[in-house]
Amino acid sequence: LAPDVARAVCEKPNVMIMLDKSSSMRNKIGTVEKWTVAKEAVSALLRDQERSINFGLMLFPNPNQCSPGSVIVPVGANTRGTIENALITPPPTGGNYTPMHQTLEVAKDVPELRTTSQRNFVVLVTDGWNWCSDATFQANRMKPIDAVKALKALNISTYVVGFGEGAGAVDGEVMNKMAVEGGTARANCNVRQTNATATDNCFYNAKNPAELNLVLSTIGVTISNEICDGLDN
Repeated sequence: LAPDVARAVCEKPNVMIMLDKSSSMRNKIGTVEKWTVAKEAVSALLRDQERSINFGLMLFPNPNQCSPGSVIVPVGANTRGTIENALITPPPTGGNYTPMHQTLEVAKDVPELRTTSQRNFVVLVTDGWNWCSDATFQANRMKPIDAVKALKALNISTYVVGFGEGAGAVDGEVMNKMAVEGGTARANCNVRQTNATATDNCFYNAKNPAELNLVLSTIGVTISNEICDGLDN
């Protein structure tokens, strides 16, 4: 294995957590707001993997309404405390939407994700559909697929995580295709599946706090356990 290739697969990977801060994240699953559940699940991921992975944080929208998300914490070592502090303030109870594709497009220009000496990932966590208004919904619905494909062309893989109850909580059709284009589809999945809670989805779906913790833990272990052999394992 050539030295430059070995470095690219053996150095700590870079992971940008891209977290939905839409107002629907204030809705509850059981008795707890989704934002609180997501915040705690992210903290658990950071606690478990901070020695193995460099983490950063993007929130969308930012600052509000349908503004594209932006980098809140740059990817780097020992960022857990900074990320946890950035998640203290919840989204407003109304007025924040879900500019998913716009935020994925911003990630293309994040310098820490463009390095060739490390493996680079986005972990997108959302509880909704790619939506800013009814007038633009149909024109923009599929755009996250192309945005993820563009990231993969830059060697940035995207894990897609849906968080919410019910078959239509997230856009199963779009998110399945995103997972495939992002290079992180689950084994033996059905890319044509549209039911977000089906067991054969290509993306990761979590319907409750325990499932979200398990999903993020699984993704973290998968990223940190890549074998240093120059292959995508």
